[in-house]
Amino acid sequence: MIDLCLALLPLFAQEAKLFPDVHPSIFVGQVWAESKCDTKAKLQTQRELGLGLGQFTTAYNADGSVRFDAAAEIRAKYRTELADFKGEGLRDPRLGIRALVLKDLTEWQVINGVPVPVERMAMVLGAFNGGGGAVRKDRMLCGNTPACNPALWFGHVELTSYKSRVKWAGYGQSAFDINRAYPKKIFAQALKYRSLV
Repeated sequence: MIDLCLALLPLFAQEAKLFPDVHPSIFVGQVWAESKCDTKAKLQTQRELGLGLGQFTTAYNADGSVRFDAAAEIRAKYRTELADFKGEGLRDPRLGIRALVLKDLTEWQVINGVPVPVERMAMVLGAFNGGGGAVRKDRMLCGNTPACNPALWFGHVELTSYKSRVKWAGYGQSAFDINRAYPKKIFAQALKYRSLV
């Protein structure tokens, strides 16, 4: 199988400069987890549509109205850097990587009180996958749980959550399972690219 990420490594190295606290390989691992670095990737279910490298998702309510549009949200925050991150621009590799890096940076900036960078990045990844508000709520739940440290993801916040543990139809996993596996999957994949980017 051809690794599509290899051709994009120069873009990852360039765009990662926007977020110098994190090694570019993390972003490669994250894009690999989202799309296998396929700019034509598309995830479509009854309730969501995800496009491009970062699978920025538009989620729909049962009545067809938009519940949230992740691409529109990040584009609104970074109007200059992501002005063209819409329509076919969602498939542009540079814009897709830039949007993912900036989305992670946004979460990094609001996750406070986490002095260990790998723990903070795990929370960032959990937020990218399941929402920043959800991570904040889960940290509060952890803080109210005996022996749970809200400044640590692994073994602490990752085990406490309001996310459903009921398996989703078509996924075979619950929202909790998917979200909690996401950081570990990315860190493992990032190791494969660490010396290359």
